[in-house]
Amino acid sequence: MAFSPNGARLAVGTYRRVLVYDVASGNKLSDWVVSSDAIRSLAFSPDGAVLAAGTGVPGLSGVVLLLNASTGQVIKSLKPHYDTVESVAFLGAQILSAANDEKVCVTDAMTGQTIGTLSEHVGRCLAVTVPARASQQDGGALFATGGADKMFKVWDADKRRVVVNFDQCGSVVWCVAALPQPGRFLVGSGDGALRVFGVRSDGKARDPKEPDPRTGFVGQTFGGAHPDGVYAVAVAPNGQTVASGGADKKVKVWNLGRNRMEKEFTEATADIWSLAISPNSQLVAAASLDGYVRLYDVTQNKLVREFPPPPTAPATPGTPGTPQ
Repeated sequence: MAFSPNGARLAVGTYRRVLVYDVASGNKLSDWVVSSDAIRSLAFSPDGAVLAAGTGVPGLSGVVLLLNASTGQVIKSLKPHYDTVESVAFLGAQILSAANDEKVCVTDAMTGQTIGTLSEHVGRCLAVTVPARASQQDGGALFATGGADKMFKVWDADKRRVVVNFDQCGSVVWCVAALPQPGRFLVGSGDGALRVFGVRSDGKARDPKEPDPRTGFVGQTFGGAHPDGVYAVAVAPNGQTVASGGADKKVKVWNLGRNRMEKEFTEATADIWSLAISPNSQLVAAASLDGYVRLYDVTQNKLVREFPPPPTAPATPGTPGTPQ
């Protein structure tokens, strides 16, 4: 699930299809059948023109579809993985994908060529995130990943190597999101805790062969944020408001500056597995296993819209959206 960069549209991935809603009116703008299996992750390009969708067939393939965000037409079908793609993110002209084949892949969005395959996770790779500013450029950036090995890793995007490993999570790292503050990340895991991890520079390496000079630190920790697991996190552009959801069927909104939870929403009847925050930091979209997407206004502290589960998709992908 993802808001468009201008906040006007909300894209939602379901089984085989991508739905696009008008945020202001709640009207469904588009319903594209683009895959033969579940859409597991969505990300808009920084200019809003392209929508990346992570999908694939369990145990057989991992696919990233690049869709025209206006028409749903498949621009390119990238196949860098051998199992389902669980998370996607833009890094300049590159696509980062984390998949159940235990790999993180870096793919050139223009050519479709895989330019990096990162195998440092020992277990399923479940999440990847890129800071907002870094998503618009190719160089000098960090990105971060999490997986079933309980590890959270921060990477140098240029060198495509890990600069800091975090092993403080007591269970699967289900979700990660970059904070606007440089080098800081929000992490949710199966031990029920919500954590802020950070990376700082200790100076410049004297030799390119030396280890990276950056070190990690643990910031805020909200233990028991969601008992039995934090499955989704999202960060507002204001850098203070963050949201989390999990196995307790609740959406919680936190203020990092005040170091506390400020709001809790309990309308969902099943686990929360996806969250997104609008560019103006006002709206939180939450998707749960009951098939509903709920839109909350955090300034008014209320549910403002509810999108029911879509009807069953056709047996085969249709047009627009069929890969050419």
